Amino acid sequence: MNRNTESTIRPARVAKLPSLLYLFIFFGILLSCCDQDVSVQKSQIVEDTIVVDLPIPLQDSVSTCIDDYFNNLFESNKFNGVGLFYRDGKQFSFAKGVKRFEKSPDSLEITDQFQLASLSKPFTAYAVLQLIEKGLVSLDDSVTSFLPCTPYSNVTVRHLLTHTSGIGYYAYITDNLWGSPDNMMDNDDLITMMECKEVPNYFQPEQYFDYCNTNYTLLADIVESVSGMTFQEYMQKEVFDRLGMHSSEILEANKRDPLEYAVHGHFPSKDSKRPSYLDGIVGDKGMYSNVEDLLTFYLSMSEDGFIQSDLWAEATKPQERYARNLYYGYGWRIKPLSNEDTIVYHNGWWRGFRSYFWMSKKEDKVCIVLTNWIKGGYLNQDEIWLLF
Repeated sequence: MNRNTESTIRPARVAKLPSLLYLFIFFGILLSCCDQDVSVQKSQIVEDTIVVDLPIPLQDSVSTCIDDYFNNLFESNKFNGVGLFYRDGKQFSFAKGVKRFEKSPDSLEITDQFQLASLSKPFTAYAVLQLIEKGLVSLDDSVTSFLPCTPYSNVTVRHLLTHTSGIGYYAYITDNLWGSPDNMMDNDDLITMMECKEVPNYFQPEQYFDYCNTNYTLLADIVESVSGMTFQEYMQKEVFDRLGMHSSEILEANKRDPLEYAVHGHFPSKDSKRPSYLDGIVGDKGMYSNVEDLLTFYLSMSEDGFIQSDLWAEATKPQERYARNLYYGYGWRIKPLSNEDTIVYHNGWWRGFRSYFWMSKKEDKVCIVLTNWIKGGYLNQDEIWLLF
């Protein structure tokens, strides 16, 4: 895939907001910010790729146990999706259901791409960790070091990664400000709203943990500012290509309709979810992938060149507690278990898709499940974790 790797900050696209007053404010901000000298360094392109060994099948008894569990959910109309279970170099995968509920539906395949929703966040965090490893970003750098026109001078990269920034959720204000649901909004448009101080701080940084998608859209914007590439380009070159994740990409909703993907998300009624104008916002969501690529990501974690071991250890250890025995690291949820093990994980939900990535801190064990039907609620982590 040919990509433009020009090492300059791309000019902000003109916001597509319908309000003339809002456009006037937007151009005023552009004029006020254009004289500011933002020192930007382009991250080095890593040409070396990481190669991982392919696993062999799990033993029959374990595979049967997993298969029976999900068959029961499927036959009870509580599951439609794919899964991959891996332990100690062995795996079992399955696909149950259809890509779309239509008159002549096609069966799901293991290789199908799904919208990962908030499971995109660990990958956004990984991109930021790469920049930290190269010395281009520091955890304690202010957001305004990279996005000088935003009103978040007291918010740091660490605050964004750990959801302690206090910044409000953008979706609470975009419906009124955007007013054009048929046109896709993107990160540049959201940055314009932030520069206009439309997305406020709800509380001072570090005061509380508040899981908020806005944090991870800003992290994607920081990746763009530092690398000189679009977030889509950076993730393709520095993450997906380098790790061998050939079925992964970040959606560019202004170029590709989400309905063009073979797999659609569905309401409990089995009607397809229609695209949202917020599909164009990425960093917090927007990654498409399959279970095989997600296993490749997991296997890459133990390879040289993935990320510095001490930095990865910091990312996957408790940084903020948000509930009893539940913590957040840098893009990961963390759940200590009674057997001295810990599940490091993230789930996701968006537009009829649900995604799950759970891995053991102590053992070589990971569970990956992607679904495109929200009937049946969330999967039971405690039950499923004991299956293999």
